[in-house]
Amino acid sequence: MYELTAEKTMTVREAADVLGVSPETVRANGKYLFPDLFINGVTTYLNEAQVTAIKQRIQGHHNLQSTLEVKNATTDLEAAEMLLKSAYHFKARFEQERQSRIEAERKLAVAEPKAAFADLAMQSKDVLSMNDAAKILKLGYGNITLFKKLRDMKILMQDNVPYQDYISRGYFVVDETPLLIGDTIQIKKVTRVTQKGIEWLARSLGKAEVPA
Repeated sequence: MYELTAEKTMTVREAADVLGVSPETVRANGKYLFPDLFINGVTTYLNEAQVTAIKQRIQGHHNLQSTLEVKNATTDLEAAEMLLKSAYHFKARFEQERQSRIEAERKLAVAEPKAAFADLAMQSKDVLSMNDAAKILKLGYGNITLFKKLRDMKILMQDNVPYQDYISRGYFVVDETPLLIGDTIQIKKVTRVTQKGIEWLARSLGKAEVPA
């Protein structure tokens, strides 16, 4: 058993043995309290005040039941009660950390589609052709199949022009180009997808869960 005195110092490993924790725990808490004391490649020696401060921080932040406390129990019942209390503490702490991890993973799952579609918006300048939209959305098929699906969903009319409601929502724009065919002028209409429409199409086609 090591005796702490004002004059005597001990290494990190010796302090760990006294406190009933790992050397890594002593070193991590010691670096936090005394950053100038720990130098890589140099043996660190701790005095009584420093070891006491490290012990208090460990107990304050982790509420550990050290091995010494159990050994100092006056009866087997007291020792059992200490161990049981420690077990309950670690179980509660484990559950708290598990819940925190689940919540962090949930937030990440929500954030990833947002980030992905922010990248899509950066890729698209103003509007995209339907073929480019199919490529960006990684649908696995081209514009012909995409046009058919949107017609079946009553989003596009038979001439592949969107119904006015979807144009008004800002999902599509229609370019009109006059063409001279013989003696007559015909208007060629080309449907294009906006940045807002890219996100909406992904939701409509079940490619991602993106907030409105």
